[in-house]
Amino acid sequence: WTTEEITELKEFDAKMSEYQKYLTNSIQQQVQTLFGGGADFWSLLGETNPTTTTASPLLTSSIAPIDAPPAPNFCTAIY
Repeated sequence: WTTEEITELKEFDAKMSEYQKYLTNSIQQQVQTLFGGGADFWSLLGETNPTTTTASPLLTSSIAPIDAPPAPNFCTAIY
């Protein structure tokens, strides 16, 4: 591995970590929007509101989209 390749891999890793955080937050926000909190979910089942706690939303606004970083392209000779 060259120094340039190692640097490129480190940059890719950092960008991919940010992309994974974005995906996780986006999915959590979509699930919370879908179910709308504990009380709404139980009312769909026709049950009276059981004792529930509603988690505060992680994100109060929409998440700015992040594109997946391009994968490094290294050619490695195999002998």
